[in-house]
Amino acid sequence: MNPELQDIIQTLKIECVMKEYSDAEKVKILFAHLQASDLDIEYVESIYHNCDRLVYNHGYSPKVIDKFLKQPGYEEYSPWEYAQNLLDWIEYPELMWKGVFAELSEEAIMISSIVAISYTPISIEDVRNTYSNYVQIYKGDSVPKSFESCISELEETILLTYYDEEEEETKMEFENPSIVDFLLEYLDKNQEYYIPRLTKCSIFYNQLLMLLEKFHCHDKKINQMVEKRCVEEFYKLPMKLEDYGVREFGESFRDSGSEWCRRAFHLMRLTQYGSGDQA
Repeated sequence: MNPELQDIIQTLKIECVMKEYSDAEKVKILFAHLQASDLDIEYVESIYHNCDRLVYNHGYSPKVIDKFLKQPGYEEYSPWEYAQNLLDWIEYPELMWKGVFAELSEEAIMISSIVAISYTPISIEDVRNTYSNYVQIYKGDSVPKSFESCISELEETILLTYYDEEEEETKMEFENPSIVDFLLEYLDKNQEYYIPRLTKCSIFYNQLLMLLEKFHCHDKKINQMVEKRCVEEFYKLPMKLEDYGVREFGESFRDSGSEWCRRAFHLMRLTQYGSGDQA
């Protein structure tokens, strides 16, 4: 936490990411969390008796378990109810993400939203540049939280950052696919606030297409704003992801002019899908 060493640590830190756990490792992690918790023995035993259901669940996550066990007020539930609530968190992780997002700073939520409308893994510099554009457009009287501070905040729960040796750059992606589902739903529920901001700060054309594809807002003016910027930036913004998720309809900058046809195809398809208008 020493500010004088922060830059050095950010440059030299090494992160080891284990993509999958064996069942034995999952059990050890669960028992380690239980041992470190302040739970009464009856609650520990109740979770122990549900060990198989936790370990074999497709949504098993050490961070979900850790965050659940650290919540205060477990005495309000019976041991059986407490164990069932933990199973619900594993089965439906949106319960946890709701609590996580409630504690995030506004700037961190915006950065996670930028990643959500960009295909992952994405270069950390692309996210930084998009966030910088957002800050320039919506800067207020107070100094916004720095990009590095936001990434440190998000790395604890939401995002993974790693160095891509092949492309020689640092990239990021969401730690768990369920985060994307929760975040898209979160943005949809708060569309009046976030969609206009994301529309204006996007610096890649695929980000605008993602907004057009995923969100059909209640306010027609917001929909028109997204569509208008898609048209205005048609020949200007780069398509960071060449194939926009479908390789045979890809946009390759090596082609001589044909990328505009593919871009027009995506735009017409998504406009038809989103608003029901005829191209």
